[in-house]
Amino acid sequence: KHMAELVPVSAGNLLGVQVIKSAKIGAGVNIEQGKIYVFVAGYLKVPAAANATTGKRPVRALSSADNTSGGNGDLSVDVEYGFWVDMANDGMHPITQADVGVSPGYLSSATTVSTESTDGPPIGQGSAPAVISFNATNSVYGRPVRVEIK
Repeated sequence: KHMAELVPVSAGNLLGVQVIKSAKIGAGVNIEQGKIYVFVAGYLKVPAAANATTGKRPVRALSSADNTSGGNGDLSVDVEYGFWVDMANDGMHPITQADVGVSPGYLSSATTVSTESTDGPPIGQGSAPAVISFNATNSVYGRPVRVEIK
């Protein structure tokens, strides 16, 4: 994998980072270090429309683990939350300046944020705003969105 595919940490609440040991990985899921995942029924899954209403607690994987051939909980990884991160802007339902400080943002993939609640689970806890800035500078993504993973 290329280093550019890892989601970079931005200046933020680095002292408030929480580490959860042994987060169990869902059946058939390949976890990639640095990408964002959600818990569905207690197991890490890739954020997507299929888990828009069931995906909870976005976290960043601290290591990679391939559980594509395994069952729920066969493998686990350490994960973290409590930081700012730059994510790619969704092409179909993009974040705009009007969403800053208002929108919870929705995870349409492990690296992409959207304005549409059917695209994936919310980034913010409940409906709390998580979009910090639009078109963040110094990012590997074009027109990125800075969000807070709480």
